[in-house]
Amino acid sequence: AGVVGYCLGLFPANRKLSVAIAADLRAAGLGIWARGPNPGPDWHLASEMLPLREHTPAKNECPVADDLFNRAILIGMNQWWTAGDCRRVVATINQVLAQHCTPT
Repeated sequence: AGVVGYCLGLFPANRKLSVAIAADLRAAGLGIWARGPNPGPDWHLASEMLPLREHTPAKNECPVADDLFNRAILIGMNQWWTAGDCRRVVATINQVLAQHCTPT
């Protein structure tokens, strides 16, 4: 059986908020990915593709992409989740976001 790699992406307003939300989602038991406060090189950013560094854009050459990637929180979604699993994940996300965000 194969695995499908879907995820839900959140893009908080700033890096500080992203780090706080990511920490609380992890603490609540969700499997998430976030760049974190002290990231090392990452090949997802053109400026950090180590084998191609001579030929890649300089830091901040793609500021919008860099900013989004640095703020992104990715929540892995499993194709085998039950309806109950989905409700639990949604409730957890809503609970954490309610602690950090105000509805607009």
